[in-house]
Amino acid sequence: MSTIAIATFNDEVSPRFGMSPSLLVAEVDQGGVVSERVLSLAGMHPRSLCGFVMSQGAKTLICGGIHERFQRELEINGVNVIWGVIGPYKKALDEYVRGTLTSDRFLCPGRKNRGGGGRRMGRKRGPDR
Repeated sequence: MSTIAIATFNDEVSPRFGMSPSLLVAEVDQGGVVSERVLSLAGMHPRSLCGFVMSQGAKTLICGGIHERFQRELEINGVNVIWGVIGPYKKALDEYVRGTLTSDRFLCPGRKNRGGGGRRMGRKRGPDR
């Protein structure tokens, strides 16, 4: 079983991790989602968000945009960051669990055109992938 976090804004993946009003924390295994809870980030300073994500035991963070500094901090501490994802967070969660969260269907417009092909372009993402 693994814990993933999704930065959320209403029913969508939040466009900016540092400005997310809430965080979905889900326990997942090969069979699907075991549990999920939405936690408020109201009043939390953006610099505190990485520590909060790690305190929830998350090994993966899914978000829209993320400041490079936050991404480095999370990855140095063992959290896989999947950024550039847009759309309904429930759909992103489902695709992640199935291992089909791909750049073609979820990445922000323009992400595909960044120099170097992006940070994880074209890879399927999900548990143990």
